[in-house]
Amino acid sequence: MNVLQLIDTLEAGGAERMAVNLANAGTQHTYRSFLCATRAGGPLATGLNNDIPLLITYKKRISDIRALRALVGFVKKHQIDIIHAHSTSIYTAFLVKMILPSVKLVWHDHYGWSEALDKRSTKGLGLIARFMAGAVACNKKLRDWASKRLGVKKSLYLPNFSVPQTTGLQTEIFGTKGKRIVCLANLRPQKNHLELLEVFASFYKNHPEYSLHLVGKDFKDDYAQKIMTSIKALGLEKAVFCYGSRPDSTAILEMMDIAVLLSTSEGLPLALLEYGMAGLPTIVTDVGMCSEVVADTAFVVQNVQREALGYLEQYHQQPELKKKMGMAFRHRIQKEFDAGKSAQELFTFYQSLT
Repeated sequence: MNVLQLIDTLEAGGAERMAVNLANAGTQHTYRSFLCATRAGGPLATGLNNDIPLLITYKKRISDIRALRALVGFVKKHQIDIIHAHSTSIYTAFLVKMILPSVKLVWHDHYGWSEALDKRSTKGLGLIARFMAGAVACNKKLRDWASKRLGVKKSLYLPNFSVPQTTGLQTEIFGTKGKRIVCLANLRPQKNHLELLEVFASFYKNHPEYSLHLVGKDFKDDYAQKIMTSIKALGLEKAVFCYGSRPDSTAILEMMDIAVLLSTSEGLPLALLEYGMAGLPTIVTDVGMCSEVVADTAFVVQNVQREALGYLEQYHQQPELKKKMGMAFRHRIQKEFDAGKSAQELFTFYQSLT
């Protein structure tokens, strides 16, 4: 069985990491893996196993005939049986299906607004769903949405899993050792950086030895500009460090002391699993499957303004508690979100489609 993981880019995002992780996982089972990024490469390409064929088509628009031909040729050459399309790459996969009807489509939904699924449009997806052999979702709400709203007959809840990167530390880390707070999230509105900055500003007034480190892609848009403006308005220019998208995020997390993720909506964030793998004491909002991921091994926030600051204070004032929760979180992630287990479940799902 030959399986192609299809993704738009290889920038450092959750869906992109999972595409690479699943491609690498295939080499440990009885199917051959391939990877294609339709629009652009990115730093995650360095994490792909050397024996996995990679294609980047550099698609410029939806109807890019040259890019589509390249992808169809790749599928033919490697006799691909299943295209596992992540997020919006399903639209490209659908075009391939129209040309090569024997190829089976699997859609992997990484939708990050799980709290607003009732408002999610099925336009476009409703038609494509008729041609899907199955759907994979990063949380149970999305799995049920695919079954009930799109009518996909076979669907699988596949928890995200984290695979430690082998890339050593390349990034210069600022701030005082032992006093670093990190947020690993691309600069998108649902990641709620603005409220995080307000919470940190309040904490910083009493603890100026601490620093906040934002790791994630800067899209150079209005939201990113609001973040930069807020940093200046709150007087945090010397305490907040923005690193952008980094290929050595695992190594960066090893240099951090507290992790936060105060999103307003999530699926099952890969960043949260990476916090756990790094053994970081964590504060996370109760959205998506976050509370299920951490259970009682991290502080779960219902109301950011009322609770987050207090939890930061607890970690600061109780170093033994901080250490204990970080270790417990790491143990939970290693036990419950095992890469091998998830890969085997996915392979079994693939087999059910052929």
